[in-house]
This record gives sequence, C-alpha cells and structure tokens, in this order.
Amino acid sequence: MKLLYVQHLLSSYRLPLFNDMATNSAVELTVFAKQPDDGMGYDVNDESSFEFRFIPANWNVFGRGLRWSSGFLRCYRETDCIIHFGDYKFLTIWVCLLLSVFNKKKFFLHGQGGYKNDRLVGRLIYIIFVALSDGYICYTEYSRKALLGKLPSFLHRKVFVVSNTLYFPKMPLENKVTHEKSREGQELLYLGRLRRSCGIEFLLEAATEAKLKVKVIGGGDEEYINALSEKYNSIATFYGPVFELEKQREIAQSCIAGVYGGNAGLSVVHYLYLGLPVIVHSDIASHMGPEPSYISHGYNGILFEKDNPESLINALIQIKSDDLLRAKLSENALSTFTALSKPSMADKMLQIVEGTASNERGHAVSLLIVLAFLTTLVADVSPVAV
Repeated sequence: MKLLYVQHLLSSYRLPLFNDMATNSAVELTVFAKQPDDGMGYDVNDESSFEFRFIPANWNVFGRGLRWSSGFLRCYRETDCIIHFGDYKFLTIWVCLLLSVFNKKKFFLHGQGGYKNDRLVGRLIYIIFVALSDGYICYTEYSRKALLGKLPSFLHRKVFVVSNTLYFPKMPLENKVTHEKSREGQELLYLGRLRRSCGIEFLLEAATEAKLKVKVIGGGDEEYINALSEKYNSIATFYGPVFELEKQREIAQSCIAGVYGGNAGLSVVHYLYLGLPVIVHSDIASHMGPEPSYISHGYNGILFEKDNPESLINALIQIKSDDLLRAKLSENALSTFTALSKPSMADKMLQIVEGTASNERGHAVSLLIVLAFLTTLVADVSPVAV
C-alpha cells in the first residue's frame, strides 16, 4: 500500500510514528510536510534516520488563512491512501474530499475532533469531513465522544480513536521517578515551550506559596525566559530546551510531580512516561490539546480549578505531603503511559486504514444525505438568524 501522510510540520515527536509505520513491509510511506527550522530536536538536513520518503511542503497562505502547497497533487496521484491532519484551513483537505467522491483512494483525517468548536459552521465542517472521507481518527477518547456529539448517528461508524502519545524506549527501573525519592529538596517539573500563555508564572507563584522548587525544561523567547529567571531565581532552575531523553530523566529524578499551570498538551504524556503524578487544570476543553483528558483525579494525577491560585497551591501541598498518594499516582502514571502505547500508534492507525474498505460508491450517497441533513439544520436555525 502506498500511503501518503500530510502533516503541517515535520515535528520531532512525529518522526518515530512515521518510522514505525514505514517499517511495515506492506506500507510504502511518503510524508508531505513543512520542513521545520533548526532547533526542533533533530537535524532537518539529515534524512539518514528517516525510514520513509520525505517531500517538503511549502505552505502558502491565502485569504482568511487558507493554505496550499505546490507538489501536493503529484504526491496524491502516486498514492493509494491518504491520512491528512485535520485542519480545515488547508485546501489540500478539500481537494482530497472532492476527489474521494470520484476515485477509489482511501482518505482519512487525523486530529482533535473539533471538541473546541461548538459553532454551527464548525459542526457542519466536521459532518462534511466524516461523510466524505473513509474515517476520522481522533487523538483521544474524549475527542471521539465530542465528535460523535456533532454528527448524525449514521456517521458514527466512521469515527475512530488512536490515543495520541509519544514514542519512548522502555524506562529502566532505576530511572523511574517514584515516591521513594528523598523528601529533601522536593521539586516540581515543568516541561514545555515557554510562552506567556503557558501558565508558567502562575505555577511559579503557586510553588513559592507551597515552598517547592521548580525545574523548567523548554525554550521560548529569550527575553521572556531571562525575565522569569531573574524574578524567580530563588525557586526555579531553567535548563532551556532539552531533547536528550537521558538528560530529561536526570533532571526529573528529584521531582515529585509534573505540573502545567496553563493549557497543556503532549507534555502530559511526557510526565506520565517519567512516572510523575500529573497536575493540570480540569477544564479539558480549554487545553492546547485533548491529552490532559488522560488524567483522572486521584488515579494518576490531581486536577485543580483553572485560574484558581488557591486550588493549585492546595494540589501542590497535597502531593508534597502525602507519601502514599504520591506512590499511587506515580505507579498509575506509568501504567497509563503503557496502556496508551500498546499497541503502538502506528499499529493502531494501520489497522484502521487496512481494515476499512474504501466506500467510493457510498461517498455519493453520503453527499446526498449530508446535503439533506444540512438543509434541515439551516431550516432549523433560520428563524434565529432572522
């Protein structure tokens, strides 16, 4: 099977997924994505570690943020199946949807499932996405349930889930972060990009009140990071961007929890892998990604009320003072990561792609059904619009 995977950016955390997919003897994988700038954790000019064929995309921006890249149609013609990341502003999606009505190529979307978009227009877009594709692969079970709520029931069978996670080697027992660490010098871990909206200052203020120190891994605007370092030099250590896994483990060894003061994403998975109890706010819909939905309060982490300093401070004090709770959350964090990672993302995705029959004749029928359904919706909302 000739498989084309269309991604906005060839980010370092997706490379292991693509390499894993490409090792399947039945798959000939091409990745069409923008080549990132330096500093993304790998050498963008060294493709020796790529098990797949990489074709750089040059996304040109048009009115209203729409994007297109030359070279896409050539890649499309050479493939049997396409998986496309689910951003409706990329015109490549709409071309695939249109062509899927007339050919036998399989076409799947992979994304967050629109759980943040409750507007009528957003709902209509996802109905079209699912109806005219062979399936929508959601990042998490939370995303899947949210998407099902936007769709008519006859489309539910085309919604799948592959838990969005990270590829890491098995954690050596001696490197696991557990409750047995010394109570002296207890510290928290922040791992992620540093920007004003990430909640790092909110976390550092709460850590000050809870009398805990914070180890910070992540890059960002140097002026902003220098200002943070100067203001919080007594409680925070800034390591900058650290991509080497052994170094990350070393830094995390003295930490008792992984915390995100603002809106989190895949950092949550990183914390789980390190065996750290995860502390994030409970408003899942406002997070950067749906991955914080992996955290269950009192099982593998602690949820606090968004933008509530006292709630976060109480969570930090609780994780600091309760040895038994910390032990339980730590073990369950590791168990959660294992459950997310087996089978691998690649195996799950290929099972969906290979197990779903292309339903090219059904696309035309689906189009008629969708048009009828949308007409009904428009009729329902027109009095409100007036």
